[in-house]
Amino acid sequence: MTGKERILLAFQHKEGDRVPIYEQAIASDVASEIMGRKVYAQGTSLHYEDAKAWMNGREAYREFEEKVWEDTIAINKYFEFDAIDLPWRLEEKPGEQLDEYTFLYGDREEKWWNIYRFDPVSSCYGIIDSWENHIEPQDLIEAVEEMEKEFSNRPALMEKDFPEKKRLLNMFGEELAVLTNPGIAIPYAPVWFEATILYPEVVGRYLEIQVASILEEITILAKMGVKIIWGGGDMASKNGPFYSPKTFRDLVLPGLKKITSLCNKLGVYFLFRSDGNLWPVAKELFVESGIHGYGEIEGDAGMDLVKLKKEYGHLTFWGNVSCDILRRGTKADVINETKRCIDAAAKGGGYIFGTSNSVLSGTPPENVIAMYETAKEYGRY
Repeated sequence: MTGKERILLAFQHKEGDRVPIYEQAIASDVASEIMGRKVYAQGTSLHYEDAKAWMNGREAYREFEEKVWEDTIAINKYFEFDAIDLPWRLEEKPGEQLDEYTFLYGDREEKWWNIYRFDPVSSCYGIIDSWENHIEPQDLIEAVEEMEKEFSNRPALMEKDFPEKKRLLNMFGEELAVLTNPGIAIPYAPVWFEATILYPEVVGRYLEIQVASILEEITILAKMGVKIIWGGGDMASKNGPFYSPKTFRDLVLPGLKKITSLCNKLGVYFLFRSDGNLWPVAKELFVESGIHGYGEIEGDAGMDLVKLKKEYGHLTFWGNVSCDILRRGTKADVINETKRCIDAAAKGGGYIFGTSNSVLSGTPPENVIAMYETAKEYGRY
C-alpha cells in the first residue's frame, strides 16, 4: 500500500495496512544527528540558515534551496512518511543583517517590517520587534486598505506560481500525499487582538483577503493533483483561544466555511491545525466549520484524543504525541506514549500518527527513532 493510499483512507475513515505516519517538522539539529551529517530540515533555525544564505548572494541562496529540497526528501524516505511537503520558510530576503544573529526584514521607514533574532541556545529564530509593536489599533485601518489595494491589483495566480508543488507532484504524486499549507488566522500580536474588539470589521476585511487568496490557491492546486490541504492557523495557548469565541464565530468561522465548501466541491480534504486548548470553540471549529480533519492536537493543553474521537469522530485526527515526553522522557516513555495515541484513535481509521506539533530541537534521536518504529509496528491493522 502506498503512503498516499494510507492518508486518503484515513480521511475516508477506513483502515489500511497500518496507521499512516507524517511529521510536519523535525528540527534540523535532531535530523542532523539521526542522518549523521549536516541536514537543513525544519524548525525556525532553518529560517536563520535561510537568512544567512540570502546574505551570501542569490547563487548561494539557490544552492541552499536545493540542499533543503534534497534533505527534505532524504528525511522523508528515512522515516518512510506517508505524506510530503517542503519545510515552512519565511520566503523573504532580509533587508539588512544587524549582527551575527539579527536580521531586519522590510524597511523601518515603512509598514510590514520585522526584526528576527536567532538564539543559539534554544535554536529558535523569532521576532523581537515589529512594526505592529509601534502602532495603535486604528492604524490597522490604513494598513488593511493598503493590503486590499495590493491584493486587488496583483495578477491572478497560475500553476506556474507553484513550481515546487509541481516538482513534488511529478516526483511523488503517485506514491505520497503531497500537502499544501495555506493558513487562516488573526495575527497574534496585541494590536490585532485589541482590534478584534475596537475595529472587528477591519480584522474581518484582513481575513477576507486571506480567504480569497486561499480559495484561489486551493483551486489551482486541486487541479494540479493535491488532495490534502494541511491548513489552519495558530489561535490558542494552553489557557484557550487568544481571542473570544464570539470573535471566532463572527470573524474566522465564515471564512473557514467558504474554504471547506470549496474543498468539498473540488474533492479535497481540509485539515485545520492549531496548538492549544480549543474546547471553547469546539462546536464551531469541529462541526460548524465543515473541516475534515484536526491536527497539532495538544494533549498537554487538555485536547484529549479519546474524548475527541468519541465526540467528533467524523474528523480525521493527526498527532497528539506529547512533544514534552518525546524531548524529555525515556525511550520507554515514548513507546508508551506512541501506543496510547494509536489505541485512542486508530480503530476504524480516521487517524494519522504524529506529534502534537513537531520534533523539537534537543530531542534525543533515539526517542524519535523509537517513536516511528513503534508506530509502524504497533499501528498495524
